[in-house]
Amino acid sequence: MNYPSFVVLIVLIYKCQSKCVMYDACANLSPLYKGQSPFKAKWQNCEYSGEPQPVHNQHVMRMFKKLCPSLYNGDDNQALCCSANQIRILTKSISEAEAIIGSCPSCYFNFRNFWCQITCHPDQHRFVQPIEYQLAETNNFSHVLHEYEKAKQITDFYDDFEEYEQEETESKHMGYVVSKINVYMNREYLGRLIESCRDVKLYGSDALQGFCGVPAHMCTPEQYAHHMGLEVEQNPFKMNFILNQTEQKTLSIHRTRIEQQQQKEDTVDALIQPVMPQYFMCNQSFQFGDLDYGSRCSCK
Repeated sequence: MNYPSFVVLIVLIYKCQSKCVMYDACANLSPLYKGQSPFKAKWQNCEYSGEPQPVHNQHVMRMFKKLCPSLYNGDDNQALCCSANQIRILTKSISEAEAIIGSCPSCYFNFRNFWCQITCHPDQHRFVQPIEYQLAETNNFSHVLHEYEKAKQITDFYDDFEEYEQEETESKHMGYVVSKINVYMNREYLGRLIESCRDVKLYGSDALQGFCGVPAHMCTPEQYAHHMGLEVEQNPFKMNFILNQTEQKTLSIHRTRIEQQQQKEDTVDALIQPVMPQYFMCNQSFQFGDLDYGSRCSCK
């Protein structure tokens, strides 16, 4: 008779292990001009240390299912470490890469999955750790987007008025946002991502060069991580990729909080497990549910 209680206990313990280290889009670094799309701004994530949350928006969940099929578990109420706002922003950002590498489904999938893992994985805390926070005036993305769409009569990325009504009442306030993170990722995964994209061409040139900062034949996991994490100006925060750790280990994380001209520092211990996401090789075809990635790339 105690068996069901034992099972429930295991489930509860498992759920408690999932944790996020940042959540939602609450401060824009670049100023927006009147009539300018909020997607043009660089939105930073709010400081957050808590459980992943359901999205509660079926339109956005359909976007998530298409964007991050390897993370979608079949439950439209699954808890994630990304909000509806973040999914909208990520979808818009990733769509710009489709014109460059979309001709190769495996390359494009691996690239999307790279960002999906960092942004939305429900066990985000196991491989992402903020190391710098900044005090900033928060400005909720949902409110800014709704005002923009109301003016432009655009509704492609916003269809939940109740969500807006709730967030519209929130006044601006000062809060900490994440400005720099460590990402612990398996080097093999980045190597496979690079190989799946190495032969992709854009107008006769190597498409990978735009993501690695060097010609495709010179691109290494370290170079790719450095360019994508620290050199790409569109990123709202800096990312240090740590690729030389493969096993679970407790690490001391040094953190800095910046408030105007003052800095406060502390150190916390975190149990880190570098992520090894699913990937597909250049010549593989694959399918997720009703999403078919059947065409293969031409690979050497």
